[in-house]
Amino acid sequence: MDKRWKCASKEAPKDPFYLIQSNGSDKRYVISLHDPEKIKLLLFNFIRKSRYLDLKVRDMKSPENPTDYVGMLRRKKLLSILEKYDEFLFDNGNFEFMARISRTGEYIVFDDHGLLFIYSKKDYQSFIESIDITYQEDQKLIYEFNHWHHGDEDHHEKLMNFVNALGMHEG
Repeated sequence: MDKRWKCASKEAPKDPFYLIQSNGSDKRYVISLHDPEKIKLLLFNFIRKSRYLDLKVRDMKSPENPTDYVGMLRRKKLLSILEKYDEFLFDNGNFEFMARISRTGEYIVFDDHGLLFIYSKKDYQSFIESIDITYQEDQKLIYEFNHWHHGDEDHHEKLMNFVNALGMHEG
């Protein structure tokens, strides 16, 4: 990708990969890739599973004291807004975006490091591998390396535009 990404590291792996983390009863898929089209494919595939989604945006400009914004939105409207704000979504490393399906408890997170987390009891492995992302069980994630987050001086203004477009409120 030629454009700037949410977070960067000289040491972290550049090739896309995923791993599965589990505590015995719950599991999450952790996906590391710098391809906006594949991230959107994964994110939008998840969002399309429900008519309404609970949303959270976490402002990480001050990681020790993050601010959460919450709301609920119809799938169609959410997809339209994410398309409109995709440059902000992939470029700004000072916030996290989360969408949750209330009826199943499944949720997806696009974090401030540019990692995608899918929390689900369902099998996403075959779908992830179908878009050429390989499983690497012991691979370290970007936050385990020296790294830095990208963000503009007008981060808060851009974040508030995104939050307002999503119809969210502080909570």
